Amino acid sequence: MLKFPICIVDYEDQNQWNHAVNYLMEDWRSNKKDLNKTLCAATEIWFVLVFYELLTFAGDVKRYDLEEQLDEVSEFAFRHFSHERLFKLFFGYMISAFPYLFSVPGKGEHEDAFDYNEQLGIDMCEQVYKSEPDNIVAKFFTSRWGDYDDFMLAVREAKEEIDKLFPDGKSAVVDYFRGILS
Repeated sequence: MLKFPICIVDYEDQNQWNHAVNYLMEDWRSNKKDLNKTLCAATEIWFVLVFYELLTFAGDVKRYDLEEQLDEVSEFAFRHFSHERLFKLFFGYMISAFPYLFSVPGKGEHEDAFDYNEQLGIDMCEQVYKSEPDNIVAKFFTSRWGDYDDFMLAVREAKEEIDKLFPDGKSAVVDYFRGILS
């Protein structure tokens, strides 16, 4: 699902998160219409922001710069990929899990941007699940807001599919999604 360039794993292993983010941003800017490049840049930046306090950095990484980069990628992605299921799944998950990291279109119209963003992310995942009920990732992302037993059933059903979709060691982001989905 997410195909990161091989060098990203090396950057991550060396705690060069700034190089990983910068490489992916340059790669994305070279071909913004490529959904995989968009998702890789967005998820890497998101991951570094989420785990910012826990990561060791070999270089200077400013939270503010990361937030601006995430806004840049997100704004473009909403304009150009809002109809794509992978956009809805990954952005939906990221937005619902950490609503405060995103400046999404329309949030200024609502009193509570946090709740608006969270619900938007949930709705994005649910749209994919409703149109593709056999999509195991969509089922998992959607079931995490419901009954715990349904959630655990989805986890057990997903194991083999998740191993195929998110091979171990392909980046910290892929390992993160693999971990939460298994």
